[in-house]
Amino acid sequence: MLKLIKKTEFIFNWLVYSFAFCMPRRRGLWVCIGWHESEGGDVFADNAKYFFLYAAKNLPSIEVVWVARDEKLCKRLRERGYRAYSVHSWKGRYYSLRAGVTVVDAYLKREHWRWSAGSRVVQLWHGKGPKKVGVQNTSRKGGRTSLVARVLSPHLFVRYEFLIAYSPYVAELIAESFLCPVEQVLVTGLPKYDGLLCEVEGMDIDEPPGLRHTLEDARKTYNKVVLYAPTFRADGANPFDTVDFEKLNEVLKGSNTLLVGVLHPKFAKKKWSATEGLSNIRFVQPGYDLNPVLKYFDLLITDYSSMSVDFLWLEKPVIYYVPDIEKYQGETGLYQKFWDILPGKRVQTEAELLDALRANNEVDIKAIASAREKMFTHYDCHAAERVAKHILTLVE
Repeated sequence: MLKLIKKTEFIFNWLVYSFAFCMPRRRGLWVCIGWHESEGGDVFADNAKYFFLYAAKNLPSIEVVWVARDEKLCKRLRERGYRAYSVHSWKGRYYSLRAGVTVVDAYLKREHWRWSAGSRVVQLWHGKGPKKVGVQNTSRKGGRTSLVARVLSPHLFVRYEFLIAYSPYVAELIAESFLCPVEQVLVTGLPKYDGLLCEVEGMDIDEPPGLRHTLEDARKTYNKVVLYAPTFRADGANPFDTVDFEKLNEVLKGSNTLLVGVLHPKFAKKKWSATEGLSNIRFVQPGYDLNPVLKYFDLLITDYSSMSVDFLWLEKPVIYYVPDIEKYQGETGLYQKFWDILPGKRVQTEAELLDALRANNEVDIKAIASAREKMFTHYDCHAAERVAKHILTLVE
């Protein structure tokens, strides 16, 4: 029965996609689609969010619509005055079928892909860190670009009008990852970074519930506030399982430091348990938009996550806790040159991590400044504006 359902869905998706090619597209209608999820459903986050907020406020001649899979998210956005519809509703499907431009920051889900034929798809992606993505990702090799894969998973092989990066060096890596000419990757900067330097209207939507208040109070009470945000593993392993949080809590108490732990958004629908009753550690449900509250943190502990680049943008220090680096390099892969550019201490054991926290070293301003110069072409609040200008040129 399950096989029959999958076959029927497969045929239906291709039929809808073929039908979508026949629909006339409106150049002045843009649809934005995100990828974040929390335990409660879709989340308004990442580059698509910040581009949407810019376009909705600053492009009166453009009809910009957020299309989600979750009606609850759409309702939250409509309550704030934005246009948003579920892809499962007739309005969501109508706008998806008529949109001249579709803006995404991850691979399209099948629900969205089948309505997108004929629309110009712009890929903002959700950040570029040291881990390999796309066809460069070791765990996805073996049939990743085969004809069978393209037929069975067409949403992973959408042709993009252009992609974006925050420097020429990163543009080359993205071109390799998506098998496209480097000229197709535009150095605009990331729209979500606009919200790190400037206040963007609406950026508070879907930030972690209550976390801003917690951090504002923590700045008055603690000497330092630390974010621990590891990325996901190809085998689905939980990085928190490698940490003795009770021992870590004792070290944090000694330096009057608060640590906030959050897993990658891919853990949003997975079962995991947080260690409770710790005086200096709080846990946040994964999937929410951390961008609006990153400014409250003094230090990041991560591994191979692109969030390390976010903290480089903010000129804040990073500790890389990488107990499984050999395994990760084999299963997923790292861009070694990229990894070497990033400033920050690398530690592989829990003892080394605790020592790094005890050391309380000053920020290496020179190393951060050198890395920022290599990694970022723009340092302003106009990334979304640059993306919008390129799209407007595209649809003229």
